[in-house]
Amino acid sequence: MKIVKVLSVLVFGMLLMASCSKEKYPTGSSLAGETFTPGGGSGAEGTSTARDIILRQEVGKDFYLTEDEMWREVEANKRRVRKKYRLWARLRKRKQYSDPTYYGHRRKPKIRPVGKRRYCKECELVH
Repeated sequence: MKIVKVLSVLVFGMLLMASCSKEKYPTGSSLAGETFTPGGGSGAEGTSTARDIILRQEVGKDFYLTEDEMWREVEANKRRVRKKYRLWARLRKRKQYSDPTYYGHRRKPKIRPVGKRRYCKECELVH
């Protein structure tokens, strides 16, 4: 049984090696004789570095902001934050947050007799 497995692995490996030709490109291809050189194309056009590539890339019009646009954006963010804090303050005034007898419930929890009390998942108390 072990011999069959070993032979099958060897045959598979030989087939894999045979299928991989030594030439990466067909002989008629334009890429047949070229090799990869780090840093770019052939020596005639020069090497291209990452900095050159980044400098050649185009950025959108909204990438660069004027100072006035930046200040307008800052003011808009401040207004948005102020509005959010006002909303939180308004929510904190509700009874479920301000009155301690509500235990964080929307409606005041019903206090049952000692034998009939239930465990509350919301506040993790028995009431």
